[in-house]
Amino acid sequence: MTGVELGKRLRIDPDSGIPIWVQLRTQLEYIIATGELQPGAKLPAVRTLAQRLGVAVDTARQAYDGLVQAGFAETRQGVGTRVTLPATSALPGGGPWDLRQVAKVDGVLLGLLADGITPSVAGQVVRQRLAMLGQGLRVSFIGVRASAERYAATLTARLPEGLGAIEALDIEDFRRAGAKGVTHVISLVFHVREVEERLAEQPVRVLPLTSELDAEVFDRIRRFGDGDRLVLVARPATRLSYEALIQERHPGIPPMDFVADDDEDALLRALPQAGAVLHTSAAAAVVRRAAPRAELVELRHAPSERSLNQVLDTLRADWELTLRLQQSTLT
Repeated sequence: MTGVELGKRLRIDPDSGIPIWVQLRTQLEYIIATGELQPGAKLPAVRTLAQRLGVAVDTARQAYDGLVQAGFAETRQGVGTRVTLPATSALPGGGPWDLRQVAKVDGVLLGLLADGITPSVAGQVVRQRLAMLGQGLRVSFIGVRASAERYAATLTARLPEGLGAIEALDIEDFRRAGAKGVTHVISLVFHVREVEERLAEQPVRVLPLTSELDAEVFDRIRRFGDGDRLVLVARPATRLSYEALIQERHPGIPPMDFVADDDEDALLRALPQAGAVLHTSAAAAVVRRAAPRAELVELRHAPSERSLNQVLDTLRADWELTLRLQQSTLT
């Protein structure tokens, strides 16, 4: 996606009650989190973006500042603003568990073990790595309850034999009680920074996963015509992102009404007359009650293949290292 395409993709609704800078930041986060803008991509200059969208320069700057604070971008003097992802273990240069650093630690560790030297001489980083790997891998996927089990099942189906199933952990439960005894946590990039901060004192690798709307969703939307009354049910902050993405793929789609997915009373009033409802996973239960006769299209996301492969490669490498460490300890 080029800067020009990005400018066309972003939408503003001045009547939504959501500050314009928040609308822009949220849409940009969604575009980055779903992999449409890759790490390293350069964002348009603040003034350029403001001119294209007809907003104040300070508004565009505030949106970029929000991206930087959330870890989705970095700004450097003379270079501009470029896409990043929150500091994670799966991105080169991304943080304390940088893959290149981990690979070096693994090589040092195996060399020390082969020479008969105690692993503790490698220092705190190696001790953390040993603590993480010595018990074998225990992996959790942390996300919204409505979709966490689906993501966990998708990942589990492609794990190497012997590694075991990935546990699904609801983000709300995690916020209350944390995650005990895990060695790896997988999470969509929306939640990565929060997860990392909560687990900062534990020897855990946090692996980010980007996602995209399932292709089947677009196949079903393609069948809707002018006679269908469509309703979009989502969080207000993500409404514009969904509308832009759907209209980009299907320019002829009829106009969609909107209802917030956390406003159950409004859903119960609005949905009985709907012909079709496009809804988030979080709202699935109430939508089924409120619109029993409408065609329901869940806006289900699936892992992007590139991101999924990166996570699986990391788990396979750590699983193989775990087996080698255990064998070295026993001999």
